[in-house]
Order: sequence, then structure tokens, then C-alpha cells
Amino acid sequence: MVIVRDHPEKTEIKDLLDRVLSVRPDDFPDIDRQVRTFGLFDTDLDGRLRAGSFVYLHPGWAYIDIVWVREDCRGTGQGRALVSQTEEEAVKRGAHSAYLWTQDFEAPGFYEKLGYKRFVVMEDFIPGHQRIGFMKKLMKGRAA
Repeated sequence: MVIVRDHPEKTEIKDLLDRVLSVRPDDFPDIDRQVRTFGLFDTDLDGRLRAGSFVYLHPGWAYIDIVWVREDCRGTGQGRALVSQTEEEAVKRGAHSAYLWTQDFEAPGFYEKLGYKRFVVMEDFIPGHQRIGFMKKLMKGRAA
């Protein structure tokens, strides 16, 4: 019998993960359990958020999940500085490379200017639009 759950319990997801991990070779690192997170939050003098980022760190890789800059701060270099600081923090925490997703109506040109390379384009991810995957080597001599 197949059961469909809209919001599976964490214990059910952990059970699936345990089963996936049980078939990996003994020398394969337990990377799924080594994921960590961090965020950068830039506020103005009034304590209002100007920009921020949120990152999942996997062994060697940073997945930059969120990059946001307040509208009145866009075009000022705030986004470039935020991504640079996010990358620096990721390297300090062991990342050699980073990847992220964006949509064609968001900021693909911004990431390309920062040295990110497209690794996939998904047509009609949102009907009529593209979802674009970018990656960047953060440290010389490492994978990516």
C-alpha cells in the first residue's frame, strides 16, 4: 500500500535517510548528517535589515539558498559585498565551492558578474520562466 503525505514527519524522513545511507560503501563520508547553516544579516543604524544571506554548508560545498538586498540598497554595491562576505565565511567554514539557484527574472546577470558559471537551465520551472543553477570555485586547486 502506498500512502501519500503532504507533510511527512521528521522521523519518517530520517528513516528514509538511514536506509539510503545504509547502502553506501563503508568509506563514504556521512555527508548528509554534516550539513550546517549560517546567515549574514546587514542592518542599518535603525536596526532595519538592508541585506542578508542564508547558506547550507555541505562538506566542501556551500549552497547559497537566499541572497536578498533591500530595494533602496540595490545598485549600491551592497549585493556584491554581501555575496563576497558570504563566500569568505563559507571558505572559513571549509567550503571550496559554492552553488545557488535563481530565476531568469531575478538576478542571473548579477551572479555571472561575480564569476558564477551556469551549470543547468531548467525551462518552464515556473511556466514561461527558467530556473538557473550557478556554481563557483571559491578556492584555487579544489574541485568545481
